[in-house]
Amino acid sequence: MLSGYCIAGIDERGVWVRPKKRFGTLQLGDVSYRDRSLMQPFDRVRFAVERPAPRPPHVEDVDCEFVRRRPERISRLSSEERAAFLERHAEADAGPVLAGRRSLAIVRSDDLNAEFRLDGYSGKYEARLWLPEIDRERSLPVTDLRWRALGRDLLPAGGGKLTLSLAELRERVGFETAYVALGLARHFEGQHWPLVIGVHVLPDFDVTVDPKRT
Repeated sequence: MLSGYCIAGIDERGVWVRPKKRFGTLQLGDVSYRDRSLMQPFDRVRFAVERPAPRPPHVEDVDCEFVRRRPERISRLSSEERAAFLERHAEADAGPVLAGRRSLAIVRSDDLNAEFRLDGYSGKYEARLWLPEIDRERSLPVTDLRWRALGRDLLPAGGGKLTLSLAELRERVGFETAYVALGLARHFEGQHWPLVIGVHVLPDFDVTVDPKRT
């Protein structure tokens, strides 16, 4: 992403956390393991947490050490474990996030449209989701690297625009159930705007993430 990377997850207590550096934004090396592979959704990762660093509404922030003690992948959830994890942690709605009481939540979505757009001339690429239960007026930007990579694979090589309903996505991608992880962006133009930080579907899809083309 242009301003760096953002990662978040749920710890063993069932609490949302957003690991960050004390100064500056996370870069590619910070979200990679020692073998240079990228962190993936549903990895179980050990971070060197230094201190909680809540700044409402981003009450989930924690300062971590990323250089002397790099994040370590412990294991990865199986397909069955992912399904159970999503069902267990999905909330009825995103009200607490939209009200600004916190900045992270995951919800099941039964009504969404996906939008992908690539300008063949400038190379500008956008991935967005329209979630009427969140915002009926505007679609939300998606920062999930795997979902963005999927959109690039679905678009023509020369660029263009593609809008897919949930039914069309299910047919083309091959999933049945969709969960959306929502976050709040940093302060911009007087408010914290909602965005999609994760699109998690069951069964999952295969895609290759190229960090140079996010």
